[in-house]
Amino acid sequence: MDFANVLIELKHQIGLETDYTQTLFGMALLLSRVLPVVLLTPFIGGEAVPQEIKLGLSLIIALMLFPAVTPQLLNIPLTALVFIALMLKEIFIGLSFAFVVNIVFDAANVAGNLIDTMSGTNQAQVMVPQTAQQVSLFSNLKLQLTVVTFLTLDGHHIIIQAMGDSIGMIPLDQFPRFSHGFWPFFDLIIRVAGDMLRI
Repeated sequence: MDFANVLIELKHQIGLETDYTQTLFGMALLLSRVLPVVLLTPFIGGEAVPQEIKLGLSLIIALMLFPAVTPQLLNIPLTALVFIALMLKEIFIGLSFAFVVNIVFDAANVAGNLIDTMSGTNQAQVMVPQTAQQVSLFSNLKLQLTVVTFLTLDGHHIIIQAMGDSIGMIPLDQFPRFSHGFWPFFDLIIRVAGDMLRI
């Protein structure tokens, strides 16, 4: 049995009705949505965690979300320009998620910096591994406390759930429909930001 027959048999056992090319393109689009969130948020470890681990974690999250996109795989265009436009759309959605998640940690950083400025201890600086920058003492304390609280309250599960919800609202295989205006995209971002601020 040669390699091609093994792949065909594996495809039938898994139950994939799509071509491998469409499956790989769908995974690439899904990774384009997940990767910016994992790379840019400090709760995963920030700059202290090697990029290979972040890439592996992104791949695991994308594999967890992959069953939600399998009905969309047949409609993914294989032409270069349309696929690049879809990938840019997915990167923008991932960057939007990363921006919303970082609001919580930036707020803690600013609050700690404000405390240090009012107490006169803002000259003492320490290196924060998550952001790879120098911050004041209370700013570091607030950021580390926010990361621990965020993970304790299952904030990472909310982010994964929001990414799953975004696949239903803005599918991988098509551009957002703005016939109803821009509201569906902004509604998703507002709901995720509200969940983060509620936590």
